[in-house]
Amino acid sequence: MATNVQTILKTVSLILQGTPLSLIDYGVRLGLFVSELRRPPDWETIKAQIGGLKAEATIATFLAAVQSQIVALSYENNSSAIEVVTNALGFAGVLFSVVAACLALLASTITQRHIHIVESQLSIIDDLPIESIETVIGQIMALGPLSQFTYLGVFRRAMLKCEARLAAARPRQDIEAYRIHADFDVGMIIASCEHIQGVTYIGDAAGTAMLLGIICFLASILCLAISTQPPAVWIVSAVACSSIIILPMVNRALGILLKMRLPSIFDF
Repeated sequence: MATNVQTILKTVSLILQGTPLSLIDYGVRLGLFVSELRRPPDWETIKAQIGGLKAEATIATFLAAVQSQIVALSYENNSSAIEVVTNALGFAGVLFSVVAACLALLASTITQRHIHIVESQLSIIDDLPIESIETVIGQIMALGPLSQFTYLGVFRRAMLKCEARLAAARPRQDIEAYRIHADFDVGMIIASCEHIQGVTYIGDAAGTAMLLGIICFLASILCLAISTQPPAVWIVSAVACSSIIILPMVNRALGILLKMRLPSIFDF
């Protein structure tokens, strides 16, 4: 992507300098840049998302447990409007966190299952005879010239494995040994890649639910402090809750201006 960004910057500079470029040149360079932005995440990025989804589910579960304790402190008090709002936000926060945990676990499970299917298919290439390798290449090429750049780059990996096998020119394996392995199934890989791409929306929904849960959690704490504590307490609580936004902004500003950041627990 960095290369294409440099291409765009060079194109813009040439325009500003008055260097003649045809419309075709502009179109090609801009097309490369846009296609790079739209390129789907690669296979290794998809695999790394499993850990992120599991961590998200763990955090959402922790938030739900903490929020349930907040609800337990106030659910019997509904004598004033602020207490009703506190309980409503508390229950909503618990529900959002539970939904986030469920969606994140669901997305992680589905993604992991289909990643296993795809990698099992790719591993078949290592055991195929040379004649079958050529058949696999033909199946991939039949998908079209863009197949190596779609489907999460899986078919590009498959082509590289096939080319490596052909370059090594191994002798033909025993036919009986070959028969114990499943056939390379292009359709199965396509179906699994489509499932993985579809799961992205579930993961995004989990992130949205988690964000709403955090907002409800912080708001319920503020409402509880306002309804039960003197002004000094809920003012301090409001400042503490706002730190979730303020601290990242402060660290970013310090990093840009002074090349430093605030102290962290990870420094010890």
